Amino acid sequence: MSSVLYEWDVSNFEKKDNNQKSKKYQKAFISKYKELKKNISTEFGKPKTKRNYSNISRLDSINTFVESSIWKPNDSTEIEMYATISNYYEKKGAMTINPVHRIRLYIRNQSKKDKKTVPKLDDKKLSELDNIKTDFFKVLKIKDLSKAKEYLSDIIKEKVTNEQLNLLIDNIDFERKTELIYSGIQMGFNGSMFTLLQYKYSDDSSSPPNEMIKLIFDEKDKIVGIQPIKLQRKE
Repeated sequence: MSSVLYEWDVSNFEKKDNNQKSKKYQKAFISKYKELKKNISTEFGKPKTKRNYSNISRLDSINTFVESSIWKPNDSTEIEMYATISNYYEKKGAMTINPVHRIRLYIRNQSKKDKKTVPKLDDKKLSELDNIKTDFFKVLKIKDLSKAKEYLSDIIKEKVTNEQLNLLIDNIDFERKTELIYSGIQMGFNGSMFTLLQYKYSDDSSSPPNEMIKLIFDEKDKIVGIQPIKLQRKE
């Protein structure tokens, strides 16, 4: 066994859009996370904690609670727990951001014989993926949808519609130059690797940027996800 997952997630029981919850409900969820964190820390010591690191936090940092904690009690065990509690809702074209009320707790076997090495992103690899992104944007700009689908992974290609691609095109300004602001590698539940690249428009000097474009590539350098993000500024 490589891992065990415990999950507390409202969406497992209430499947609907814009499922916002009361302040009392949210506070109870946060209290549950903190109680679990305290109990685990009593057994395994102080964790490494990271807060407000998600895109949802950037969109609505005042009303969103995002935190993750990691314990590494020995060389072969990793415990990770994170919580996302947010009432933020936005629907624009093909993109929907729904409220999230979730706690996940992972216990992983990190023994060397089972551990898969996460490759590092070097300049050569980043350049190759950036070129793929540039070529993909070129065919999107001229609305060559058949050619655009050739850049997608088989899983996405089977599901994406021309309408969705056209909505994606409407949410990207191809006349503006883009620049890479974040890159990283994520491991899927089945051990597969995904590369995440996040861009902003070069003429956007805001911090964080007003608009971003996130792309996710699989191990075959095919696109498995693309998301234009527009932040809502509070006056």
